[in-house]
Amino acid sequence: MKLNEITVDTERENKGDWVESPRWPGVWVHVRSLHNPDYRRALQLQVQKLRRKYGNEVTPPDVQDKMMAELFVEHIINDLKGIEDDDGKTLEYTKEFGRKVMSEPQYRPLADFISWASTMVGDEHVDQMEEDAGNSKGGSGGKRAGGST
Repeated sequence: MKLNEITVDTERENKGDWVESPRWPGVWVHVRSLHNPDYRRALQLQVQKLRRKYGNEVTPPDVQDKMMAELFVEHIINDLKGIEDDDGKTLEYTKEFGRKVMSEPQYRPLADFISWASTMVGDEHVDQMEEDAGNSKGGSGGKRAGGST
């Protein structure tokens, strides 16, 4: 493999892009990368606060989960599409909805998809593999929409 084949689009990582769920076709999330500077700064600030509060003790998992949910809502998730309520009504993304999805255990599969998407956005090699798969197999799950929004 050539070094230039192992690259990311850092602009897209920072602005965000749409990623489709490989598990649920038609469910899309617009996310920024876990590598974007705003998220990384905010994460470090939260870790410092937790160290001051808990010292050498282990931070309780529920506290960690709440912190990560808030960081994702504020710095990673821009939008979510393709989710409906039990009556078939499209749910619009709000920060409140994002906190619910990212923090309540029953929504863990959706939260896991969002986390995964934030690691894939900006990956040029994955984009090319998906494009190749789409050309040879008639499409694949987990695709990104073209271009940043």
